[in-house]
Amino acid sequence: MIHVFDATSAREFNPVTRTIAIRCMSSENGRVYERVKYGELDSRKYVAILPLTFDDILPCMEKSAIGGDRDLIAFKEEQAREIGDFLGAYWGEFEDIMVHCNGGASRSPAVGAAIGDYFKLEYDPRILEIQENGPNSHVYSTLLNSLVYQFPDGKISRIH
Repeated sequence: MIHVFDATSAREFNPVTRTIAIRCMSSENGRVYERVKYGELDSRKYVAILPLTFDDILPCMEKSAIGGDRDLIAFKEEQAREIGDFLGAYWGEFEDIMVHCNGGASRSPAVGAAIGDYFKLEYDPRILEIQENGPNSHVYSTLLNSLVYQFPDGKISRIH
């Protein structure tokens, strides 16, 4: 099962099965800040935790693309591959996946839905309706395309 949360609910979540976590943290001028703002996850609750930093934007919205006073970071193919590598490294060691972002409405639903759709893992379909526009389409499509490339048969053999 894939669980999708906002940052506060993720900290309060108590997994009942062996669970891995993927944190989709916002940046502040290109630096991770949500660890300070929202606190760390209790690593004793998880098999492993993958922290990623990217904002809820499209690549064309990064400062380098539009100018502006704040550096924003769009989800990159390298981060999508990192998620695939993370899943492969711990495949068979977990039963559930917990994904969170700041509000639990765009980035984490996109990550959870892409993983669930590709590997046919269960998730609550209501995560697709949390936000009017749905999950971040760039995150969803980038991750899905990466998973297709990394795992063309839709199956993961544990990566060592």
